[in-house]
Amino acid sequence: GEYELGPVTLLLADAYRSQVGFAEAARPHLLFLRNETKETVHLFVYDRGEFYYLDKIESPYQVRMHSRIGGRASLFRLSAGKALLAGLSPDDLKELPEPVPGEIAAEFPGIRSRGYAVDDEQNEQGLRCVGAAVLDGSGRPRGAVSVSAPVYRFPPELLEKYGSLIARAAEGIGREIACFEECPCSGGRSAG
Repeated sequence: GEYELGPVTLLLADAYRSQVGFAEAARPHLLFLRNETKETVHLFVYDRGEFYYLDKIESPYQVRMHSRIGGRASLFRLSAGKALLAGLSPDDLKELPEPVPGEIAAEFPGIRSRGYAVDDEQNEQGLRCVGAAVLDGSGRPRGAVSVSAPVYRFPPELLEKYGSLIARAAEGIGREIACFEECPCSGGRSAG
């Protein structure tokens, strides 16, 4: 028999192009973060209540966080997930597959005021992370970025420094994706 490509194929192709553009726009910022911190950096994408690892740049050290690109990530335990949740509207929070635990929601005001969230061994014993939401041109969370390291290399004294770096990187990625999405030229990239 014969096969035809249907409209779902176009939707999948558009979603793929969108994620590739997001990862492409984020890559220089991820490299900067890894070079500044010498720790593992992750990029996450958020889509209709699901949170996934989209890209990762490994720490040069042998002891580092292990994760899988394309794998599902926790919105409630990871710093990146908590940062993203803090940026969602109340209506968007109601649409999540699971309600946000009260202790996580209690962190939202601090996350919003600092511009980043902290995972202090909540996801994995011995691992500390900071994460910030990446907002699109309309101010909605599109994903998040994080820096993760073993606690012996990431003492509490570095939280503010790494938090500031991660917040600035997330803002930069947001500007890049806003520009990418608004550009009418092929592939969303401006010429020159």
